[in-house]
Amino acid sequence: MAGCSSEPPSQAFVGGAEQTLENFTTFTTKNGRKNWEMTAAAAKIFEKKNMVEVNKFTVDFFSQDGKTVKGRLSAGKGRIDTLKNDFYTEGKSVLKTPDNEVLKTSDLYYKAGIGMIYSDTDVILERKDAVITGKGMEATPDLSSIIIKENLVELKK
Repeated sequence: MAGCSSEPPSQAFVGGAEQTLENFTTFTTKNGRKNWEMTAAAAKIFEKKNMVEVNKFTVDFFSQDGKTVKGRLSAGKGRIDTLKNDFYTEGKSVLKTPDNEVLKTSDLYYKAGIGMIYSDTDVILERKDAVITGKGMEATPDLSSIIIKENLVELKK
């Protein structure tokens, strides 16, 4: 994990963390290629807990080439498990693909070991020809494979 800061920490974000940063960036690699990259307005690093709390962040998921973005996730709050490189969003989460597919949910989980995202909350998937709603889902970050549980499909006219 890598992080950088160009400004002093915000006073509202101080307390309990070993390090507090603004303009935080971190990424993971697989076989020397970028897997995902997160940028956040602010981060609190808890090294002893192997956790980073992030605010106002985006995550770019990359294809196997490590250069092409296959999906971009945006969320207001979340945390990273620095041992596993898993991360979690808290509250509203939106994932967009280059094909203009949009997944809206909250409390989303990304499991780095298998490269999948999960949620047990309400889900809305907007595609060119349909809007699919449900509760609970699992998907690849490019939405090429997605299972929505308890789903309802509405075809666009």
